[in-house]
Amino acid sequence: MEFKDYYEILGVEPDAQTKDIKVAYRRLARKYHPDLNPEAEAEANFKEVAEAWEVLRDETRRAEYDELRRYGGRRPSDFEPPPGWQSSAEGGHHHFSGDFSDFFNSVFGAGFEEAARSAPLRGNDVEIEMPVFLEETLSETKKPVAYNLPVVEGGQVRQQRKSLQVTIPAGVVDGERVRLKGQGAPGPGGGPPGDLFLHIRLVPHPLFD
Repeated sequence: MEFKDYYEILGVEPDAQTKDIKVAYRRLARKYHPDLNPEAEAEANFKEVAEAWEVLRDETRRAEYDELRRYGGRRPSDFEPPPGWQSSAEGGHHHFSGDFSDFFNSVFGAGFEEAARSAPLRGNDVEIEMPVFLEETLSETKKPVAYNLPVVEGGQVRQQRKSLQVTIPAGVVDGERVRLKGQGAPGPGGGPPGDLFLHIRLVPHPLFD
């Protein structure tokens, strides 16, 4: 059985912080998600990335894996867990599509495989520039905004125009970011949408310029 280097799969260093590992996972999961990537090997890559995150996101499993990594690194192509090995990690709550590898099941138990079902991914955040007249910052203001969102239909990605009324808080300053939760791109596989961020740019009013 071949030893799997989960750090290499996610492209992170073994001493990487969990937040950095999460960023790498989300980037690769979107890259290989079958709903967004029609290439034949995308699904296999997506499963491998999901498996790596399932191990490295959990402190106990990661510590156990690191110990096995030191042990298994000597024979990466012919790996077997040490005699008497048994994982103490509990089953995961983050479920992914497809089955995990023989390596994963031999190390952490097949119970994880039974729990491995599809978990939708969060959509991307969207950032746009929002011109605001200086006079409008004196009180709360509602302004229309329109922007494009990537939408997957029939395995193809197209841009969909979205329009809405946004509330600009009083007292905003140039360069400030206003967050609109859930107004970003939809998540692949029915996942939650990302957020919309408005970059405030103060501009002179044409009547007073």
